[in-house]
Parts: sequence; structure tokens; C-alpha cells
Amino acid sequence: MSLYNVTEMLARMVFDQALAGHGKLACECPRCRDDILAYALNRLPSRYVTSDLGQAYVKAQYLDSQMQLDLLRELTIAALAVGANPHHEIPRETRTEALPEACRTGEAGGS
Repeated sequence: MSLYNVTEMLARMVFDQALAGHGKLACECPRCRDDILAYALNRLPSRYVTSDLGQAYVKAQYLDSQMQLDLLRELTIAALAVGANPHHEIPRETRTEALPEACRTGEAGGS
């Protein structure tokens, strides 16, 4: 195994499970997905490993509920920011109305 950022792998996993395909994003195109992940990963601590044992250790730490909440919080903040300021025009008919009003207006608070 070469150098590997376990935080990125965990962020992609949480993104797919909690946000992607659930009608929670303003846009689900590859560009917005990458922008959301980049935004969140820049705000999260990197956890680089060079072995399978190191990867297992970091994944075990992820079982801590605070680490899970931090990851989900940063992905949610990133999704709101990218949804409000995408790098392309989002056609009106593809915008989700499933988001809570606070998310659509950018009034959602974070901790």
C-alpha cells in the first residue's frame, strides 16, 4: 500500500450514504460532488497511512461518534456552500425542493 488518506475514503463513504442520491443536494453532478468533497476535506484533519494496519486503526477511530458527527457536519456545510454557489448554472427543474427551508435559504446553523 502506498500513501493513503483515510479521511478521504471515509468522507466519500459518508457522502454516498448520507447525501448523494437522497434528494438532499442542489446538484449531484460530478463537479459539485468533487467541490463538496474538496471543501469538506480541507476543513477536516487528514489521516495518512502507509499500511493496511494503519488504515484499520484510523477506521476503528471512526467508530467514535464525535468523529462521525464532525465528518457529517463538514460535508453538510460543504453541500450547502456548493449548492448556494455552484461553479455552473443549476437548471430550475433540477433544483431540489426536498431541502428544509433553512438549508435552501442558507440560514442553517453549524456548530
